[in-house]
Amino acid sequence: MPMELLHAIAQGSLPTTLHEPEEIDKLRVLAAAFLVEARLPDVHAHEQVAQVLSITAEGRAALARDTPHWINLQRRTPA
Repeated sequence: MPMELLHAIAQGSLPTTLHEPEEIDKLRVLAAAFLVEARLPDVHAHEQVAQVLSITAEGRAALARDTPHWINLQRRTPA
């Protein structure tokens, strides 16, 4: 699911590179929805490598809506 990939991207550092065709397909969906800025390979390119440059404001809003409330509370509560 593309939102799972968006969550994974948000947990890592940017820019990041993706090599798996399944992940690149999900990234295409996220980019088409303007949730990320990415460099995507041509669909017919021999080498399928994509780079995620950033998560857009729309992407951050989607993450906030998709993240359960209790997880947001855990992130704000000091350990």
